[in-house]
Amino acid sequence: MAMAVAAGTLAATGAAPVAAAPARSGTQSSSTTVAASAASDCDVIGVPFEDGPIAEVAANAVSHTGPYGKCYAYEPTSTYVQVHCRYNNRVPNLWYYTDHGWIYSGYFSRSYSVPTCSISG
Repeated sequence: MAMAVAAGTLAATGAAPVAAAPARSGTQSSSTTVAASAASDCDVIGVPFEDGPIAEVAANAVSHTGPYGKCYAYEPTSTYVQVHCRYNNRVPNLWYYTDHGWIYSGYFSRSYSVPTCSISG
């Protein structure tokens, strides 16, 4: 049950921006595709994924439109999310793509063995 996340969709739902994720590094494994606009690392749209594990995120977790703290941030609608893939950005920080958007790995209590998201422009 993947959810396409785009800034326009978030604005239309009235989601309020919140603080950006802190920096942290991690690792990656192999492949699931996520399409990104060449114009911005934050204009990332998810495509359908196979089901991933259900994970609990911290109560203060924020979702983003892309795998960077600078991307538009909003509060997820649940503390339980479905994790579809993982991605190390250029910083490098580990992010998970979920059914609630991109969530920084520091908001999870453990790591998840899910495919690596590939970002294409």
